Amino acid sequence: MTTMNTTRHRHPLYRRLLAAALVFAVPVALTACGSGTDSGPAEGFQRVEAGWMQVDVPDGWVDTGAADETWTSSYQDVEGDDPAYQLLLAPEYAKDTALGATSTIVGWAQVGAFPDFRIVKQVDPTREEDFKHYKRIRFTYTGYDEVTYEAVLWGVADDEKHAVLAQLTGQDLDDELVQAVGDSIVVTGE
Repeated sequence: MTTMNTTRHRHPLYRRLLAAALVFAVPVALTACGSGTDSGPAEGFQRVEAGWMQVDVPDGWVDTGAADETWTSSYQDVEGDDPAYQLLLAPEYAKDTALGATSTIVGWAQVGAFPDFRIVKQVDPTREEDFKHYKRIRFTYTGYDEVTYEAVLWGVADDEKHAVLAQLTGQDLDDELVQAVGDSIVVTGE
């Protein structure tokens, strides 16, 4: 077994260089690791916090309360029963990974909860271990009104397995809206 020679780095010049590097590197690293929560919502959006999550919702959207036991918070672009867009939130979905949380919803949809459910695109993390933190699925389904809807489901979790879900739905989803909502989802934990 080899052991590390700890006397090698005790030279005074080495210690001064290390101290100078740390003085420069620590503030840079702290700035780079700052969360998106410090910058505020994007223009035209309001920041909403519920349960373990925060998300940016377009200005003017109406808080419509709980949709059901899973989706305990929701917003839509207009009041009433005929919105063009609806954002459902499950801000304290489960103690789970992002993959586990979205898999539960997809399984539920596939067994008939969403008629004609079809996954269009999945955005997977680049590394296997990131599945515990982020999962995005774009899909279509037929609503009870016989209209085909597009939807995006996000599952996001932190290291303590606070899994949150968001689902944006509309007949024709705007890609910029999808991007803005998805980029703003943050798990705040307990």
